[in-house]
Amino acid sequence: MRHYIGLLLLFLLSANLFAQTTTASKYDTIIPYTWNDSLQLVKKKGLWGINTITQNKVISPKYDVIVQKKVMGPWPEFAFTKQNEKWGIINKKGEEIAIAKYDTFFTPPRMKISLRTDMRYLYKCFSSCTRVIENQKWGVVDYLGKPIIPTIYDSISIVANFIIVQKKERFGLFNTKGDTLFPVKYKEIKIHQPYKKKDIKFKNRRYLRLIQLDDKYVMADCQGNIQNKTMYDEIIPYRWNRSLQLVKKDGLWGINNITQNEVIPTKYDTIIQPNYPRLRKNPQLAYTKQSEKWGFINEKGEEVCAAQYHSISYMHRNRTCYCTRNSALNYVKAVSSKNKWGAVNNLGELIIPTIYDSVSVVGNLTIAQQKGKLGILDAKGNELYPIQHNKIEVICINKPYCTYENIKFGSIHPLLKIQLDDKYGLISEKGNLLTEIKYDSLLVPPLRGERPHTILVQENNQWGIIDLKGQEIAPAIYDSIVRSKSERELFIVKNSKKPLKRMCFIQKNNQWGYLDVITKAVIVPPKYDEIKGFYPNNACMVVLNNQWGVINNKGELIIPIEYDKITTIEDSGFEVERNGQKQLLDWNGVPKVKDD
Repeated sequence: MRHYIGLLLLFLLSANLFAQTTTASKYDTIIPYTWNDSLQLVKKKGLWGINTITQNKVISPKYDVIVQKKVMGPWPEFAFTKQNEKWGIINKKGEEIAIAKYDTFFTPPRMKISLRTDMRYLYKCFSSCTRVIENQKWGVVDYLGKPIIPTIYDSISIVANFIIVQKKERFGLFNTKGDTLFPVKYKEIKIHQPYKKKDIKFKNRRYLRLIQLDDKYVMADCQGNIQNKTMYDEIIPYRWNRSLQLVKKDGLWGINNITQNEVIPTKYDTIIQPNYPRLRKNPQLAYTKQSEKWGFINEKGEEVCAAQYHSISYMHRNRTCYCTRNSALNYVKAVSSKNKWGAVNNLGELIIPTIYDSVSVVGNLTIAQQKGKLGILDAKGNELYPIQHNKIEVICINKPYCTYENIKFGSIHPLLKIQLDDKYGLISEKGNLLTEIKYDSLLVPPLRGERPHTILVQENNQWGIIDLKGQEIAPAIYDSIVRSKSERELFIVKNSKKPLKRMCFIQKNNQWGYLDVITKAVIVPPKYDEIKGFYPNNACMVVLNNQWGVINNKGELIIPIEYDKITTIEDSGFEVERNGQKQLLDWNGVPKVKDD
């Protein structure tokens, strides 16, 4: 029995080998079909066809070329066929789904895969059809070879899931299902993406398209759906809410949502979206103008303040607002009515009545002016300091200068210098009185771009020092106080500790000394005729009775006061002169040998 079974298997194997040999001899070339392992592409007499692996004919050799093309997206595996200079398609099963009748068969658009986007939704955002040309006329077929748009147009372009067709210099718009969105009658049709690529926080931005029809616009999603075919003169994104758009029709502005449902009808002459920094998550307002009056709309497109003001001024933009990151008045707007100014908060509520000649914001405070006098109000409009002061100035203590960039990033913390009659005082950004209004003058000494940390005060023609909290560092008993008496001669080499930041030179009865503003200690009492510094090793040159010497930062003499003149040599030390004789000393007063 086993002998007969062995003979049978040998016979079948021989028959199979004979069949393959016979088949191979029938065809010039045999190659596998990429999309189906059970099929083969065969070539005979210069023509291509398709057979199964058992050599049953599926398509007889009749094609000049069979091109196996991989296309990403919703397209299944297929191959292009060429016959008599015409192109068609065969599918994965080897079936002819589009006969070879097209002059040109364009490859469907290739997709870019983004890991940030859901794959299924991304597929829907790209075209599932492709263009074809037949007898110099354009049409569109889907991935099954089914005609969607007949080949009757002069030109066709596919953008996302929109098909723009051209016929006799006129354009129309279809979706990928072949539905007519807009008939062929427009001189120009363009598809725009209204949102920037960097706007990644708005998850729907890549799924919206702005359609331009001549000079009119409509909004649609990338699947080709248009909820509202109302045409507008202009459509722009709403800066504070990406699910809304500002729309313009017949010269008036309104607000629509993404599906083009009307939120606010077109009734405003203009809508202004201020370009101010968003420092924290507070409601944002846009300005609306209607019949020469101004109002506000919020992030949701709701009208929070009807058009009633004559003018609106955003005080950040005008650089009259010094606000911190946690300021309650960060986004206050100044409004005017009949040439009188007030302020509204970021909810559109009037917090300061329109009765002042001008208003400006500093931190949580508002400076109001009326009849040439100034006062200070809190964040709720309550009067902290009455309208009776002559002048109120802003002192920026975190930056040497108050600039829009400092304001933008909330990096400044201002103080207020307030003047009543001829006296000055100091107020914090929270409205606390730091010093009494008793000083003749308040000055912030220059620090060459460094952050100030002390304030010079003058009282009864005598000078003193206070810190930024109003605490006294040095009493007002000195004739003069300067941050550096050697602004012209200051010489600091590399790796110096720069004591200039904490030392102040003091003068009394034409004698000079210096004090430490950190420890509030007088290091050197006023006893020298002149003092110059600081140099490496924190040394100062002093003059007493026309004799020169050098002291350290503790006031100790390191070079005796007995020389006619002392000068400095860069990166070297001191050169002392006495009775016409010169000598080199290092920064510690130790003699040096002069180089030849």
